[in-house]
Amino acid sequence: MDTETDNLLRGIILIVLLFAFLGMVAWAWSKKRKKDFEFMGELALDDDDKTHISTQKASQSTTQTTKITEG
Repeated sequence: MDTETDNLLRGIILIVLLFAFLGMVAWAWSKKRKKDFEFMGELALDDDDKTHISTQKASQSTTQTTKITEG
C-alpha cells in the first residue's frame, strides 16, 4: 500500500474509534445507568449479609432469565 492509502486508513480507524469512545462515555453517563451505578457504589459500604443476599437475588434472577430464554 502506498502512503496515501495508509494515511486514509489510519484516519478512518481514528474516526471510528473516536465515535466508539464517545458512545461509551455517553452510555456510562446516561441517566438510565445512574440507578445501577448508585447501587454498585453502595455495595462496598453495605454489610456482608446484605451484599450476600443481594448477590443471591441477582444470581437467582439471572438463572430464571436463562431458564426462560432456554425453555
